[in-house]
Amino acid sequence: MRNFKIIAIILILSTFTISCDDYKDFDSERVSVVGITGVVGGSPAIVLPPGGSASREIGVFVSDVVSTDRSFNVVVIADGTLVSAENYSFESTVTVPANERRGTFFFTGTDVSLSNDPTPVILAIDNADPTYVSGARVTLTLRKN
Repeated sequence: MRNFKIIAIILILSTFTISCDDYKDFDSERVSVVGITGVVGGSPAIVLPPGGSASREIGVFVSDVVSTDRSFNVVVIADGTLVSAENYSFESTVTVPANERRGTFFFTGTDVSLSNDPTPVILAIDNADPTYVSGARVTLTLRKN
């Protein structure tokens, strides 16, 4: 019981001696973070009929809201993408409408030279513009049925 009282006193005193951080930069300007949220209402696995194609709607999210439309470039991340470029196409820019945080673009897989094994394609928002930071990526897998 004596140990409990000592521990309780130490905890109470420590709460008063530890100060909270002062967030002076709370209202400061920050760059936007733009990331791909994934496939809208579907699976990132795209199974294609031989010689056929299929599309998926891909979602994008921006960390802030502004009063004008914003466009961001979509790129393939070469490190980890094993599908040759002849097997897919996508809109190279995505527009997030004014006063919104979400946008979408379409990705289309086409069986030109796919194998029966799931093969990844990694998409991200291009990080070349200093006014925003590229966030999450999406990995889609293509395979022939």
